[in-house]
Amino acid sequence: MGLIRIIQGDITQLPVDAVVKTCNWKKDDHVSGRSIGQAVLANGHEIPAKYIIHTTGPVWQGGND
Repeated sequence: MGLIRIIQGDITQLPVDAVVKTCNWKKDDHVSGRSIGQAVLANGHEIPAKYIIHTTGPVWQGGND
């Protein structure tokens, strides 16, 4: 079983399996047209992470819900 570690630092410099990046679902080309909660897997390219997971989440509009 793997370990969970908390690290303070630059996420783009960590040699990890994946980095999760939240995106603006209206503006970001990686997730454009996707529903909230969907994700897109991309190669890490120029960072040490093997993959980047681009995802969208709901935007809190205030209120009590």
